[in-house]
Amino acid sequence: MNMEERIKKEDFIDKWEETKSKGRLAFATRKGLVFGFGFYLFISIVNLTRMSFYDSFFSFSSLFGLVLWLLIGIGLYGGYMWRSNESEYEKIKAELEEEI
Repeated sequence: MNMEERIKKEDFIDKWEETKSKGRLAFATRKGLVFGFGFYLFISIVNLTRMSFYDSFFSFSSLFGLVLWLLIGIGLYGGYMWRSNESEYEKIKAELEEEI
């Protein structure tokens, strides 16, 4: 492994350890809210082709969809990203320890 790759991997390790110290819920919430809101916004914009602006963004079903997508984003996407980063962390940490 060249020096540039090693520095990138060490940076990832440092950043992930800092993120882990803040907790899984904070990470999943931050990542999941962005994903969930983005997906809600996409669906609402697509719905504009067959609904009014009000119905697409401010109706009860739209607000229910927003809450649903936020929860899905936090629970599924946030959880998936946590596991993915944790797996990458373990892999990189093993590589770095193997080099020593």
